[in-house]
Amino acid sequence: MTDASTDRVPTDSTTDATPTERFLDALEVRRNATVGLIVGVLVAATVYAFFVAVPAFVPSLSSPRQPALAYLPLAVVLALALALVVALTLTIGSAVRLSRESENGP
Repeated sequence: MTDASTDRVPTDSTTDATPTERFLDALEVRRNATVGLIVGVLVAATVYAFFVAVPAFVPSLSSPRQPALAYLPLAVVLALALALVVALTLTIGSAVRLSRESENGP
């Protein structure tokens, strides 16, 4: 004899989700935050490398006024700020697209 509760397979992964979780899933917030974080880290690493790391190791270029480690907190702030801006922009785009889809019907 099998238990009926183990035989049931949910048809939708969001059947037990709260309305807030379904809303965040519809706006693709997790994906947007991931993309934003990747973009922010890549841009901050590029800026740090171009303006701090490379001039510190190439003698013909003027070196930064502070030690290279002093610029790391600025790179972190730049990465987080860009991540926030990109994620917010993507989420607003998702909201606009979802709004237009709901106006036109399913």
